[in-house]
Amino acid sequence: MVLEDTLGLLPPVQGCLFCHSEGAISLETGQARLVRSTALPVIKCAHCGSVAELDVDPTDPDHWRIRYRKINHAPRYYYMSLVFGSGAWIEGAQALQFSTQGFVQRQRVRQASEGDFSWLAPVLLDPLPPFIVQGETALLVLRAVSFIRPAPQTWIFRAGQDEFLDSGKLYITDRKLHLVGQRREWSVAWADVLETEYDADAWRVRVGGDDRMRQFTGARTANEVDPQLITVTVDYLKSR
Repeated sequence: MVLEDTLGLLPPVQGCLFCHSEGAISLETGQARLVRSTALPVIKCAHCGSVAELDVDPTDPDHWRIRYRKINHAPRYYYMSLVFGSGAWIEGAQALQFSTQGFVQRQRVRQASEGDFSWLAPVLLDPLPPFIVQGETALLVLRAVSFIRPAPQTWIFRAGQDEFLDSGKLYITDRKLHLVGQRREWSVAWADVLETEYDADAWRVRVGGDDRMRQFTGARTANEVDPQLITVTVDYLKSR
């Protein structure tokens, strides 16, 4: 059994890995799940409300893992919910990495909402695509984006099926959305962007400028900006 003084020195007890608050963690003794099993220590954060179990190697306290039993699903914790919300055990080194990535992501969301895109790597376009004019700046390039015309929908059901228009690479610039599709090139002005939406799996940008609403959709991938950051970026650009 690990002494409480030793537990108090571990990173997830010193500060919340989920919301990064310091001094908000309380340490409690959990209940044993099985007969003859040892009760695991439980940490609770008074700031975000997260609850997690700790499993610490008594022979090597630096070797620990964490499993979240309760998390906060507020939008500001979107990324943290993705990485800590599975209910699975996460090794200490991986948990610390997730926590750092989540802190950075939350800062980038704040920056993007304020129009600060200094965190984005420059998009080098050489040669300049014909659909981008001189002086237009590309902020994001997203691959495997679908462009559809959603079927009409009432509050009860959808009438018909979505119409597939195209798919390809989407350029988000300071002036327009440009899709280089397999069928043709599509450009949508920011004035025609209606709304955005995201969840754990995908992002969606709905646009007008036609007889019926159309929609860009992309799945969350490990190698691209996450859905929340994409929609926050689009929301800022369309609101200028």
